[in-house]
Amino acid sequence: KSLDIKLISVQEKRRELKGDYEIEKFSIILFEFDQSSIDETNKKIIDFIKGRINPNSEIEITGYTDRTGNPEYNQKLSEQRANAVKSALNRKDATAIGVGQSELLYSNDTPEGRFYCRTVNILVKTKVK
Repeated sequence: KSLDIKLISVQEKRRELKGDYEIEKFSIILFEFDQSSIDETNKKIIDFIKGRINPNSEIEITGYTDRTGNPEYNQKLSEQRANAVKSALNRKDATAIGVGQSELLYSNDTPEGRFYCRTVNILVKTKVK
């Protein structure tokens, strides 16, 4: 099978006002088991991320948990984590959602995998002019 692909240059996209975004992904904020508070190390990370955000940036924050415990509780915990980061970023226009344990980022068969699932991912999209 073949797939038709149309190559569009940056100049053409700008001429036709098609959206160009600079996209940065951050996934280095980790939480302790059953916690949604942001510790000092994570505050430093958030300060770095704040420096990468422009006033016109669109921000999407997604909270996660490991599979330990009750799925309903983990859903709420992931939302609390996402909202804690949103508050720390001080951006009321950011989108913050929690997915609980429904989307495991790493295998939960090891303690390390469970630890890395207790995180928040941040997507910063900034329109290029």
